[in-house]
Amino acid sequence: MEGVNKDYPFLMGRKAIDEKAANIENGKILWEKTEQILKSHQIMR
Repeated sequence: MEGVNKDYPFLMGRKAIDEKAANIENGKILWEKTEQILKSHQIMR
């Protein structure tokens, strides 16, 4: 996805995708942390 621009309507324009957002490992870490939070609030089992 490097070099690909996406539309961001709330920014009223196009912008390159941030490296952190395109990194699959960052996504996995974020999802794991999200699951931990949901489980700690008994929203997810």
